[in-house]
Amino acid sequence: MHEVVERLTTQEREGTPPTKDRAYEMLEHFWSSAAYASKQKEAEDKIQAQQMLDTYLAWNERNENEIIGAEMKFDFTLNGHSVTGFIDRVERTPLGEYIVLDYKTGYPTESKNTIKQNIQMNVYTLAVLDKFGALPQRASLYYVKHDKMVDYLPTPDHVEQQQARLSGMIDNVVLERFPGVPSFQTCRSCSYQLLCEEKEGTRP
Repeated sequence: MHEVVERLTTQEREGTPPTKDRAYEMLEHFWSSAAYASKQKEAEDKIQAQQMLDTYLAWNERNENEIIGAEMKFDFTLNGHSVTGFIDRVERTPLGEYIVLDYKTGYPTESKNTIKQNIQMNVYTLAVLDKFGALPQRASLYYVKHDKMVDYLPTPDHVEQQQARLSGMIDNVVLERFPGVPSFQTCRSCSYQLLCEEKEGTRP
């Protein structure tokens, strides 16, 4: 599903507007029946995928922004280290402002409050600032299944705080410092709890 939406976005940027027929053809091309033990489950999931494509196409039809990047590669330097990756979709509004979009096909896991701390979206914000010299107007997660947009509205002060936070994380990775943050919620699902000396209940 994600692959189909990315391909449709790329084709639109190159001048070919998306259509329902083309979207469904792509879905068939990328669909893997081998992942299913049940024909009934496969049929149900395919119907759901088609519904998600219908939702995407309807949303895209309403969107007046210009696509200027699809799977846009970025590479910028932070704290002396290269940060690279890809952004699903970058748009420019009629007023010339930038929009970052990341497609999600699962259930919403972020809110307008939690997305402010989302590492991925803050990295994308810094990438746009580096590439275009301006912060995006918003960086959003688009949950296609639910037709829900969760927006992060970056400000210079907050982005500066997040940049410092990311720099600290990079330092910890380079120096191989991975301090434990034990809690009941994280420890109960951790695959390394048998080896961890800081798991919940072991601290004085």
